[in-house]
Amino acid sequence: MRLRLKSRHLVIGFLIVVAGAAGGSITKQFLRKAAPKAVSPINSIDVGRTPRGNPIVRTFAIRNDGNAPLELAVKSTSCTCTNARLDKTLLEHGESSTLTVKVDSFVARSWNADVVLATNDSSTPAIHYHLAGMTYELLSVRPPAFSSGVLKSRDLPKTFTVAVTAVSDDFTMDEVKSQPTDQFLAVELARSSTSGRAATLSVEIRKDAPIGQLTRNLVLEIPRLSYVLNVPLSLDIYGDITIQPRQIFINGATRGHPITESVQFSGLEDDTSIDLDASENDASELFRTKLSLNPRTGASQRVELDISVVDGAHAINSSVRFRLHSASANTTTHVEIPITIVPLNNSVN
Repeated sequence: MRLRLKSRHLVIGFLIVVAGAAGGSITKQFLRKAAPKAVSPINSIDVGRTPRGNPIVRTFAIRNDGNAPLELAVKSTSCTCTNARLDKTLLEHGESSTLTVKVDSFVARSWNADVVLATNDSSTPAIHYHLAGMTYELLSVRPPAFSSGVLKSRDLPKTFTVAVTAVSDDFTMDEVKSQPTDQFLAVELARSSTSGRAATLSVEIRKDAPIGQLTRNLVLEIPRLSYVLNVPLSLDIYGDITIQPRQIFINGATRGHPITESVQFSGLEDDTSIDLDASENDASELFRTKLSLNPRTGASQRVELDISVVDGAHAINSSVRFRLHSASANTTTHVEIPITIVPLNNSVN
């Protein structure tokens, strides 16, 4: 009897020990704090060489290996040319999100782009991502711009040329197109008869081109590849009519407060009339101009321009074009004056 009771006590004691051990393990599991765990297998990508102008898009994966919801948010990007987007910002255990990063490549150069994600994972409060690569031009232009300095109007028409060469085998020269600019220029892209990778871009400055600083961008494009290349044209054309100043600079402009600028024309015929070339100036959504004439003095005429800024938040680089007509001489002369407007919040001291 005593032996049977003793055995029973041993069994009960064993069960209590086992139950106590199991209970401790269960207690520890309940006491363990629930937390998210952010895991991102890849944080850096070398994109390599890509043509300039094509947006570069890459993706990264983020997974929650924790036992609590993981919260994600885009904290910062390294520049305005980089855009980052998450398809999911709240992940349960085992769920994943995709971070899509798009980099705009406007300049042919080596580049780096960084994105930082913020998380509620105390062990990884921020995840850093890095992209790097090299963008290159599909076309090479030599010289890179049309420029002749000073040009006399009596020497017009005049033609200038640059050599265009394909840098990549991703296209043929037949795919390269040139865009017209305006009525004062004649643009032609002539492909080489001996090389399928070369062409000549020519621009003829026509007889009625405006006196003053003539600034344009001649455009070459490859539509299939969404590639656009600007070839700058910068000429200073002088004629029998002289103008002063040859450029207008306005510092500290504000919307709703017109600024008056004077322009002096000399060497005019007695019956020369001066008007704004409405076809050009009315097309601008950046500023408005109003013209008033001062009394004529011999062959000279001073005009006042009231310039009203439409958008007072951004700097403006444009031009004002005048039309001068003499009935007696049966001539119409165009005068173009570049204008730069700096808003008040970006003014130069």
